[in-house]
Amino acid sequence: MANRYDWTQEERLERLVQCLKDNALVFFGHLPLRVQSSYQLLADRLMTRFGRKEPSTCYRRRLQVISQKAGESLEEYAERVQNLAFDGFPDAGADSDVVETIAADAFLRGCTDKGAVEVAMHRRPETVAEALDLVKEASHNLRLIYGNNREERKVRQVSWEPDEHAVESAPEVRQVSLSSVEHLAEQLMKLAKQMQQPRAVSPGRDAASTTCFRCGETGHFRRAQRARVGCTSPCRAPGHPRPGVSLTPRTRSL
Repeated sequence: MANRYDWTQEERLERLVQCLKDNALVFFGHLPLRVQSSYQLLADRLMTRFGRKEPSTCYRRRLQVISQKAGESLEEYAERVQNLAFDGFPDAGADSDVVETIAADAFLRGCTDKGAVEVAMHRRPETVAEALDLVKEASHNLRLIYGNNREERKVRQVSWEPDEHAVESAPEVRQVSLSSVEHLAEQLMKLAKQMQQPRAVSPGRDAASTTCFRCGETGHFRRAQRARVGCTSPCRAPGHPRPGVSLTPRTRSL
């Protein structure tokens, strides 16, 4: 019909957008502005999205392991993630918000700028568009703070290599003559024998043949005496008189 009535690109785009509904209309709302403004780009995207031949499970598996390619911009990566998400859940319908959340998580998981992703994850984006804006904002802020080499400054690599010119010093060894060793062994043997011998018991002393050093009498030791005031040689051994004490028995007066 477009060729029959010779529609312009603007007219083709307008009629195409008017025919979109359900998942196609939701898909159109998440496309970049440059795709929404071009009939040919929009037609190609719709054909890629809704003209698939692979089952939806294949797209869901690819969404789980998707990652940003080298040299790929964040916008291109976000668009690729969103296309896989809608291809993996074609019959989402009213649950399109759940698909958006899954796509946002996949976008953050495969993004190469992990520092910006960590900051963006704390904001909990629910759509790919929100995740894209947060990552771009965090990446810009981190670049202002740390510069372009912020990833290299986080890791400090330390390596150790042995010095080939270093001479390993050998431990000092003292020379000991054989005679000194034999003499030391002989001394140790003597000491061991002395320690093994039983200890001698000092012989006891007989008090009967011992003289007291204080009183001069025999039959007791000095420690048996008890000091008294005014007594030059106090003695408390049996049979020895003590000063002031009479040995005669006292008689009880009636």
